Amino acid sequence: MRSLHGRMLRYLDEVARHGSIRGAATRLSVSASSINRQLLALEAEMGVPLFDRLPNRLRLTAAGEALVAHIRRTLADHDRTAALIEEMRGAHGGTLTVAMMGGLGPELIARTTLAARAARPRMRLVFQRLSLPEILAAVREGRADLGLAYGAEGQRGIATLMAWECRLGAVMPPDHPLAGHASLRLADLLAARLVLPAEGMSLRPLVEAGLARGGLRPDPIVEANEVEVMKRVAVLAQGVTLLNRLNIQPEEARGDLAFVPIEDRALPSQTLRLFTAERAAQPVLSGVFAEALRGVIEPMLAGQPNSNSASTSIGMSE
Repeated sequence: MRSLHGRMLRYLDEVARHGSIRGAATRLSVSASSINRQLLALEAEMGVPLFDRLPNRLRLTAAGEALVAHIRRTLADHDRTAALIEEMRGAHGGTLTVAMMGGLGPELIARTTLAARAARPRMRLVFQRLSLPEILAAVREGRADLGLAYGAEGQRGIATLMAWECRLGAVMPPDHPLAGHASLRLADLLAARLVLPAEGMSLRPLVEAGLARGGLRPDPIVEANEVEVMKRVAVLAQGVTLLNRLNIQPEEARGDLAFVPIEDRALPSQTLRLFTAERAAQPVLSGVFAEALRGVIEPMLAGQPNSNSASTSIGMSE
């Protein structure tokens, strides 16, 4: 495929993303006729159409999907290699992109950023808040160097660097009648004003599983799909919600919220994973970020902001 040169790789990737030659041309600042001419020449050389020409858009054929998947892996490898070379030239500078799930608090990200930049002052961090499917796609395609999310276990093409088990607890105002307990059971919460995660949150299946195994039927006052809303309603309504310690670290440290562990074995923990693409060349900055994150996250989970504990290191396979 002599026509599949570097510029053509970018053309095909953008046409596939936009579903149109005109959209790709605008994105790449080239003429639509130039892209169309080269696309037709490539299809003629390969002997198969790469796109179905629909009335309002272009859609990849099976051959096109296979080719674009290869192109995106190639472009991702190129970008990683370029970043590695730039690191070598730049006296520990460089950019690291981290795709992360919503609900991971700003305190965690801010502290990790400061710790990483203390180790590498010229390091530039780019954080993207995405859904889990979007995070996995961004990491696999090389648009993000790292992913940070709950529920990412057992995913094809993903290698876990570090993982933390995040125990769930009852979260409530510190003057709530249940706040003084050393631990609670899910059944203890049924009489409280419950604020539960809504459909679509990674936390929802865990809470549902714990309640179902205990034969419990809660009557929540609110279901919400944002951690900040869940916390705020719990405060204003003197209610109780279910979260892990990472979700409430600043509020717990200030004394605005209390965290009481749930002792039910039926209630699963959340597992937070830091991961990358399988077999991807790892920038030095990935290791810097991972160590900074570990140094911040583990004291938070222990409820001891100035302490250190050991992480679960899973290496480079899953």
